[in-house]
Amino acid sequence: MPEIAVQVGGRDYNLICDEHEIAATKAASEYLDHEIAAIRVKNPNSSLQQLHFMSAIILADKLIGLESEMAQVKEILANMEKVAEDYKSRSDDLPISEALEAFAERAEELADRLELALAPNSSR
Repeated sequence: MPEIAVQVGGRDYNLICDEHEIAATKAASEYLDHEIAAIRVKNPNSSLQQLHFMSAIILADKLIGLESEMAQVKEILANMEKVAEDYKSRSDDLPISEALEAFAERAEELADRLELALAPNSSR
């Protein structure tokens, strides 16, 4: 396995990872370095250990938010699948124009919910 050098918080680290993980490991290290730099600007007297801890808390919060948004997206997709199934089962009983209109209305409603869930300032 290759060894790569990264710099995080002004310190150099040598990491061993699989070949296919190199790009992601470097990207994650750069992301973490940027987080630490942003925290350091606001907290210039913090130790590197404190900066690492604060960045871990911030990244965990972001991850929790993304997991919540993902759950909302999955729920919306499940609803859209249900609408599609309902459409399939009702399409024989309704004129096609009415069935398509009902499907379109429901799809728009679900798309609006998805847009709201993915909005940058959405509540968690």
